[in-house]
Amino acid sequence: MPIRNRPGWIFMMAVLLLAVLVAAPGARAQSDLLNVNAILIRASNDPAPLDTRLDAIEYKLRRLFQFEHYRFMGEGSATLGLPGDSVLSLGRGNRMEIHVFTADRGRIRSQVRWFQNDAVLLTTTVVMTKNVPVVLGGVPDGNGTLIVALTVR
Repeated sequence: MPIRNRPGWIFMMAVLLLAVLVAAPGARAQSDLLNVNAILIRASNDPAPLDTRLDAIEYKLRRLFQFEHYRFMGEGSATLGLPGDSVLSLGRGNRMEIHVFTADRGRIRSQVRWFQNDAVLLTTTVVMTKNVPVVLGGVPDGNGTLIVALTVR
């Protein structure tokens, strides 16, 4: 490159570097967004049809709760920042309040409160890993049990 074009080249590199630095916070903020999905499930020994929406988690449910049948009751999802708060409506008067504290080495620490209407059913802190369901539950419901499976994507 001839010497006379060198200042122009330096100017172009400076503009490119500035553009990368300005765009970087936006790209970082985008990566800090978490998609949280919660599925409300009713476990019982009463016959229920198989539900393909539970295929990815049924093995874990059977190991933890040892019921014969698992029935999809509702679900909710939200996108939230890090840190961030959200409320997921699950149907049948159930909702989850989620407060995400931190994410470190792929582990996301959250405070979770499960409500049925105005009653608090469960308050706990969970550590989640992306795409790995966390199962919360054991809340009595008639002759069965209500369960919530939380997954962060």
